[in-house]
Amino acid sequence: MLSPFVYEEPVSPDDLVDREDEIDTLFERALDARNSRLEGPRRYGKTSLLRALLTRCELQGCVPISVNFMGVLTVDDVAERIERAYGRQLDGTLKRWYAGLIRTLNPTFSGTPGGVGVSVAPQARTVALLERLALPLKLHARHAKQCVIAFDEFQDVLRIPGLAATFRSELEQHGTAAAYLFSGSHPGLMRDTFADRRYSFYAQAAAVPLGVLPPDALEQFISDRFAAGQRDPGEGLGPLLDLAAGHPQRSMQLAHHLYMRTSKGRTASADEWGVALAATFAEAGEEIYTAWQSFSTTQQRVVSVIAGRMIKLNSTEASRRFGLVKSGSNTKQAVDQLDRDGHIVRAQGTATGWRLIDPLLDLWVRNGRSWPS
Repeated sequence: MLSPFVYEEPVSPDDLVDREDEIDTLFERALDARNSRLEGPRRYGKTSLLRALLTRCELQGCVPISVNFMGVLTVDDVAERIERAYGRQLDGTLKRWYAGLIRTLNPTFSGTPGGVGVSVAPQARTVALLERLALPLKLHARHAKQCVIAFDEFQDVLRIPGLAATFRSELEQHGTAAAYLFSGSHPGLMRDTFADRRYSFYAQAAAVPLGVLPPDALEQFISDRFAAGQRDPGEGLGPLLDLAAGHPQRSMQLAHHLYMRTSKGRTASADEWGVALAATFAEAGEEIYTAWQSFSTTQQRVVSVIAGRMIKLNSTEASRRFGLVKSGSNTKQAVDQLDRDGHIVRAQGTATGWRLIDPLLDLWVRNGRSWPS
């Protein structure tokens, strides 16, 4: 029995839920050769949305290129990722043109194991990168086509000293030859890079935020997928929507486990929902515990107060129950870091003004750092 709910990898455009407005905005900006950045927490479907957008841009005659920079450590790594992305994703006439052009550029050097026996001046490495960043200009000059280029996991580029300035020095020359889409899984670093005037990319890409999914859109999506498999989410649907709280990945994870425990031709009961919930807890348990262990002691206390929802961070009650120093700088630093790392987000109507992004972490903490039985 195959589940129609995908949550462990990026999804196809048909499996995106209620992201039409964001795609429309990005599409219009891309066609106008204006740069954008996706702003949202981890697991909110940024990579999936970029893929859907590039597919739409290609239908409009643009040349879509997606480069994933996850794990890059050096200038050579970055140049190699860009080169491989063009080599894989161009086709037909453009692929043949690229095969000839790439052989005229300075070589990258990441292919030499450990750099043994090779001494390369830093300037040569930068030149090789700049040549690959200039590919949209060359493509536009030869074929009169606009590129739409998605730089995913861009925060890893930003961690390499001096590289942000190198990127901007080339990209700002591209005019109508290309539109760039930036996405990353470290909200604080990405926000600083594009919104703080001290950084190279300040005001170079407009933010397009990704929020939680509305419950009515999720209900329709989940119900339709169950119906296609001759099933009904039944008594599991309401609790699923409540627990997931619009989190895209957790919604699909919970729906998957409910679907797998609902037989064909049956309607899910509270018992099926209970079994699905236990399966989800078992699957997510190690991940949740690892996240908790990665927090400092003060961060753990802050997270506990936020999950509890009922008291303010700087209150006497928070100090008494969780050991937070009232109006202490350590508390503010912990909140700021949790925000930058993408664990919490501002929320109106809560005592703390914040909420945890991951609803399973929120539940686990509220339940005394254990799963409900």
